[in-house]
Amino acid sequence: MIIRINLITEKKKKKKKKKAQGPGNIKLVLIIANIAALLISGGAAYYFDSEASRLKAETESNLKTLASLNKKAEEVKKQEEMKNDMQRRSALIETLTKDQAIPVKVLDGVSTLMPDGVWLVSFNFNNSAVNLVGYAFSNNNIVAYVDNLKGRFNDVNLDETVQSVIEKTPVYQFRLRFNLRQ
Repeated sequence: MIIRINLITEKKKKKKKKKAQGPGNIKLVLIIANIAALLISGGAAYYFDSEASRLKAETESNLKTLASLNKKAEEVKKQEEMKNDMQRRSALIETLTKDQAIPVKVLDGVSTLMPDGVWLVSFNFNNSAVNLVGYAFSNNNIVAYVDNLKGRFNDVNLDETVQSVIEKTPVYQFRLRFNLRQ
């Protein structure tokens, strides 16, 4: 096998680098790009500024609406309070009207059951309890009165009788209590 070696040197040609092909006038392209960027940023700034103004106006409008609704809510709350107050007063009046007849009926029963020779000086009515203070000419009159009350009322109790003198007349003061029948 034979090896060949070439001792003659040849000059190699240098390859020229090709320049990138682009627009012929780069300055013009850069100016157009800058103008386009300015127009886009100006348009974006105008859009965001108008959007901010619109949102600010909408916020102010919403705050006014909120203040108006708060006033209306306060008025509704006052109306509800007035309604509840009126209902409470109406219920109280109904209860008083209903309960107003009870003392009258009790006093009527107490006076119709009273025998001759007995009179009352104090009548106290509290819920269903009645306390009476009166005078009688004799203990028999007091006993008859207590017996009459027992037929119509509950828990009739004679608390005390005390002999006293009123205008030179001997009388008996008595205290008794009873409950209404429910």
